[in-house]
Amino acid sequence: MLNRFPDANDPHHTVHIMKYIFPRQFHLHNVFTSMVDKGDTTYAFKDYTLRELEIAPLSLAESVRMQRDAKLVASKHPRIPKRLRGEAYVLVRRLQKRHYECSYKKLLEYYCPCPVSYAESFQAICDLFTYSLSSLLHAIPEPIQAILRHHTIKFQHSVEE
Repeated sequence: MLNRFPDANDPHHTVHIMKYIFPRQFHLHNVFTSMVDKGDTTYAFKDYTLRELEIAPLSLAESVRMQRDAKLVASKHPRIPKRLRGEAYVLVRRLQKRHYECSYKKLLEYYCPCPVSYAESFQAICDLFTYSLSSLLHAIPEPIQAILRHHTIKFQHSVEE
C-alpha cells in the first residue's frame, strides 16, 4: 500500500494510507466494532489487505460533499477526522518518506547475509551434477557419454560468460 501511494507531499495519498491504518476513524469496517459477514469469508475476521472497494464509495461521497462546500474546494485538502489531525498525520507522512528512502534490499543483505553468492551456489550445483553424471557414465554406452560430456561442458561455459 505504501508503494501505491508514495508521495508524502500529496495529502490525498497520506489520508488514503491513514484509512488503512485507522479504519474506524473513517467509518470503515474494522475488527473492533464490525460484524463479519459469513458470506464474504469463512474466517473469524475479514481480510483487510485490500480495502479499495470499501474506500471508493467513501471517496465519492467526500467529493460530492466538497462540491457543495466551497470552502473545502478552495483548500483542496481531504477531510481528516479531528483526532487524526496534527501528530498522527505527521507520523504517517514520516512513515511514507522513510519507506520511500529505505533500501530494503540492503537491510536484508546486512541483517540476513547470504554466505554463498549466486555464482558459487550455481557452480556447486554444476559440480554435483557433473560428479553424479560421471558416476553413472560407466553404465551408459560410449557414444551417449561423449554427447553428455559435450553438452555439460558447453552448458558450464555459457554460465561462466
